[in-house]
This record gives sequence, C-alpha cells and structure tokens, in this order.
Amino acid sequence: MQYDVLISYSAQEREMVERLAAYLEYYNVNCFVVHRDIPADVAWANGIAAAIEMSRMALVIYSDSYNSQVWLNRELASLGASGTPILTLCLTSAPYSEDKATYLRNTTCVSALGNVEDSFPVVYEQICNMFGMPIESVLHPSEVLKEVNVAPEEVAAEQNNDSKKGDTKKNDGKIVNGTKEDISALPVQKKSHHLMEAFIVGIVLTAAVVALMEWLLK
Repeated sequence: MQYDVLISYSAQEREMVERLAAYLEYYNVNCFVVHRDIPADVAWANGIAAAIEMSRMALVIYSDSYNSQVWLNRELASLGASGTPILTLCLTSAPYSEDKATYLRNTTCVSALGNVEDSFPVVYEQICNMFGMPIESVLHPSEVLKEVNVAPEEVAAEQNNDSKKGDTKKNDGKIVNGTKEDISALPVQKKSHHLMEAFIVGIVLTAAVVALMEWLLK
C-alpha cells in the first residue's frame, strides 16, 4: 500500500494525530499512523521501516515531548537516509535538540502555537504544494471532523474523564458522605416511631383506668 504521508509523532500527541489524519484523509491524503496502521503481529521498528519506504513524504509533529524522545532520532535518521521529504508541524517554539536539528532545521515549519486545529488547512495546503497537487476548497476542521464522526477534542476529553469517574448515580438512593443511603427505608423508620408513641400512650391510659377503678371500689 502506498502512503502519501507518514506522520511521525510522540505518543502524547496521539489523539491530535488521529484528528489530523482524519482531516487529511477527508481530502484523499492517505496517512500512515503507527498505532493505527501497524498490524499487531508486526514489530513497530519493522512496520515503520516498511512504511517509510512506501511513503511519499513525512509529517513530523514537533512538540516538547517529541524533542525529548531519543528513539525518534532513529526514525528521523531512517527518513533522512531514505531521502523522504519532511514537513514539520510545530506545537512548540522550543529549539530543536542537536539530534533533531540535523533533520529538521531546514524543513518547512507550520506553526501551531495557538489552536492546533486551525493549522490543519495550512498543513493540507503545504502537502499539496509539495506534491504539486491542486488545492481543494477547504472547510474548517470542526466541520470536516463532525462530518466524519470524529468527536470534538473537548468532547473526547470529557468522555475520557467521565470513564474514569466512579458511579454516582442516585438510582433508588442518594449519595451521603460517599455511601448510599436507601431512601425507601425512611418511611419504615417513621412508621416504627409512631407505633412506639401509640404503645406508650396505651400503657398510660391503661394505668389511668386501673387507678380510677381502684378508687371507685374503695
């Protein structure tokens, strides 16, 4: 399979990369994303090496995390050795480490220091320029991702957070100091209280009647 773009990234940018790949593939730019496209029975090193040979260019997602990952130096070295053209999407203004600079200092860098998704159309246009392809009229990423059923980033984050929360649903009770108090027990407690009151009143009345009869019989 031939790939248009191999996306090189740190694991911390995984969700953003999935969204970027979905955006580019909407415009028929075929992407290789390592965690998505390497079969489970293939070693990552072998899968990446094969993908580099099958890719027309690479898109490096440069971030502080990417800059600090030593193993990515080998991936960049393989890209350099193969002569694969590189486009860089910069999520940080931090200078390249010495090893990263060897391969990235002369690449075109698309800045994404603000809203990352605002840079997606620019990335697409740069890819088209590198391939000599006509540029289609682009939509805002939010429209594209909605159309391809990719949840907005803030929604994805909220869903992820919700999955980590404990179950706090009321069901038939309520949460009191972290434990469930059964509301259905409350009427029973109230009823028992009334029975006790009636029992005490009955004893008092019986005692009064007995005292009255003893007085009358004197």
